[in-house]
Amino acid sequence: MKNTGSLTAANHTLFPTWNEVWSENEGNRPLMDRLGSLWERRSRGNQNVAGSFEGIDKASVAEALRGIEAALAVQHIPDRDTVADWRADLDLPLRLERWNRWLHLEHALKIASASGDLLSVALILRSLGEEVIRLLVLDHHVQSPYLMFAISDDATSSWMAGALIASEPLIRSIGDAIKKDGSPYFDLAAGVKATSSVRNVLFKLNDYAHPNFGSHFLALFPEESAASTTILESACECVIRPMPVHDSGRCRYTIPVHAGT
Repeated sequence: MKNTGSLTAANHTLFPTWNEVWSENEGNRPLMDRLGSLWERRSRGNQNVAGSFEGIDKASVAEALRGIEAALAVQHIPDRDTVADWRADLDLPLRLERWNRWLHLEHALKIASASGDLLSVALILRSLGEEVIRLLVLDHHVQSPYLMFAISDDATSSWMAGALIASEPLIRSIGDAIKKDGSPYFDLAAGVKATSSVRNVLFKLNDYAHPNFGSHFLALFPEESAASTTILESACECVIRPMPVHDSGRCRYTIPVHAGT
């Protein structure tokens, strides 16, 4: 797997424009300290963009996706061996596609953060939060405090949907891959059958990520305590804590940074 460069500069501080103002609110200080510590740790992690899909067996990927699509269509959960085979066939394209997407979103956050544009920050944080949930869904049966499935079959069906949505465009056109009647797949891929603390902060971000009163308020009064707290909480929950990891071998798509691994 080839690396084509790095998207992340080390020693970058999030929200430099607003840190001094936000620190005047005592309630923000613990969040700012936690975010700073976690972001510094993230800056020491892997930043490389994987630039090559060499070695992917497209025939096996296509066969796995056809099997997943057929099973989802009739709401069937296959046996463990079948799911394990699908996971093996799709492992490499999923690692490449999802990790690269994460790095580009993370880079976009840093640009918005450095500019001081909190409306852009809110939009990107929401996308990153949605991506965290999708990444957790792809960590099949890895229990996380950020995404909890009560039923094992729900975790499997969600992984199937997530794998289908992530992989199909790699071998078919977008028009063929994303069908008009395919919305249930997107819901499953987004962990709709699980409880998620990340989803809770996404609801708060919606007040600032739409062209409504909340977004206008954020633009006019970015130093206001409720807005700053929402941004900081979202950054901790959506960006840093369920941090993606990637290496040249086996890959877990996400890992809480406080787990010590």
